[in-house]
Amino acid sequence: MVGVKHVPGSPDPPLWRARGIPESGLPRPVTTRHDGTLLATVRIAEDFSVSTVALWVSPSDSEWYGGSPSSQAFSTGYHLTGTEAEIAEFLADAGRTILERAEAVEAVIADATALGHHVPPATIGHWQRRMGILRLAAARAVVVATVAENILPHPSEAYGKALGTLQGELEHGQSVVQGIAQSLTDLLMLHNAETSNRLADLANGLTTQSNQIATIANTANVRMLGLTYLTLVLAFLSAVILFPNTGATILGMPSAAWVPGVWVDVILVILGAVPLVVVFTRPWIRRMLHELSGYESRSQEGIADLPELTASEAARPVRPGRP
Repeated sequence: MVGVKHVPGSPDPPLWRARGIPESGLPRPVTTRHDGTLLATVRIAEDFSVSTVALWVSPSDSEWYGGSPSSQAFSTGYHLTGTEAEIAEFLADAGRTILERAEAVEAVIADATALGHHVPPATIGHWQRRMGILRLAAARAVVVATVAENILPHPSEAYGKALGTLQGELEHGQSVVQGIAQSLTDLLMLHNAETSNRLADLANGLTTQSNQIATIANTANVRMLGLTYLTLVLAFLSAVILFPNTGATILGMPSAAWVPGVWVDVILVILGAVPLVVVFTRPWIRRMLHELSGYESRSQEGIADLPELTASEAARPVRPGRP
């Protein structure tokens, strides 16, 4: 009967380094040498800390690295002994650990989503990192289970049946891990979609406010146009009055006393009539005067839109729709 040795996992002697256990990091899932084969997986604790678990299988014996599982129920059920039992328990322990940790994460996710709690992205990222550890462990275990069929030179029929069952369980565990990882990805995408919707609502609100401001500005511009036209009319009237007023000022000086009164009257009439005729016979000025009533109404609306404010009131922003 092939002997079995149990080696604690804390030391890392040169013998195990020669067999394929590195000083740091994880070993390859399967390392084949001339004197035996090293099968390596990872053992995941409840806090998802990872440690290396390996089984050295040689023609004479098998040795554990990292501690053997406490239960031998699986190999006992298939009546396996020796190295066959050790390989079966090695894979069964890996599959059992993967399912237990995956179910723990799934329960936490189910509780959080069932109660309608908002799951922060940081928490989702924390779970995704844990599922990454489980994906690593599941992939390594599946590789070891595939190679384990050809390790022993003369395996028993019960050993073949046990490996078939273990491969199915490991593949099932791998699919469970992938499903939970996909659920986490969907949950993160849902959170991103909700955030995008909130940002879109804010953008729509800003667009609505911008449209309101643009509408107010356009209305103010149209109404201020009336004030501009009235200002232009007043400028024309000032120009018409300027000429006779200037003439009366000059002719009223003592130095112009020699000008007969009749000529003063004639000059003032000419200075008053000529600018009046020249200005108010222009077509565009007549058209503007014809539409003066509309300009006046818009001017009144524009003046109403420009209330008098104190310095403190002018410094305070006014929200749309509020006085």
